[in-house]
Amino acid sequence: MNAAAAVHLTADRRRSTGEYHQALVPLLTGSGEGVSIPAAVEAGQARLEAEVLRRSARWAA
Repeated sequence: MNAAAAVHLTADRRRSTGEYHQALVPLLTGSGEGVSIPAAVEAGQARLEAEVLRRSARWAA
């Protein structure tokens, strides 16, 4: 996979998590699908993410 394709396939996760592209390249499967955004592991993280989404939705409305 060329570098431009790899950058494209990691874009959503990089925007969502702040991870570096180089850290995500090993997660690419070669199937042409992007790297998924991981789900919250702890309840506190899930609550925080839900609150951020809720407040963001108000801005968009």
